Amino acid sequence: MAQERLSMRNVSSLLKLYFHHRLSVREVARSLGCGHTTVNEYVQRARSAGLCDWASIETLDEPALEAKLGFKKQGSFLARAALRK
Repeated sequence: MAQERLSMRNVSSLLKLYFHHRLSVREVARSLGCGHTTVNEYVQRARSAGLCDWASIETLDEPALEAKLGFKKQGSFLARAALRK
């Protein structure tokens, strides 16, 4: 059964725990109360977007992170504006 997507605030926390604090996928999942497959999906999306360390992620605001992870259409006005920042 499909789960609801995590909020961008939780996704940001997830990525910080994984990339900055170097917790394992399972440790991050336990910390946030979600499944390890969910954590792995977000980590893979970040890596596919070229976001492989916390320094490249922490500078993004929520709309920009959402667009980079592929949750918003790149062609939308808001996504383009977020990516320009």
